[in-house]
Amino acid sequence: MPQAVMDNIDRAYRSLRLLDDPDCELLLIDGQQVRTFDATLPQTDDVVGRNRLDILMTGHRTAADARPTFCNACN
Repeated sequence: MPQAVMDNIDRAYRSLRLLDDPDCELLLIDGQQVRTFDATLPQTDDVVGRNRLDILMTGHRTAADARPTFCNACN
């Protein structure tokens, strides 16, 4: 996910005070990786490569229509 998306998620979590809620465990799941959510941690090379391939393939499937190419990767 782009850093801007991670920052938006982080802002939403902070607004909802989820980071301070002992009943919430915020996790980031990407492929086979599961880790505690932290918007400041860099993405692994594997995740970056998978995201690039996803954008490339979505661009091909949508004839380079920018909206689905860049919005679907964020959902």
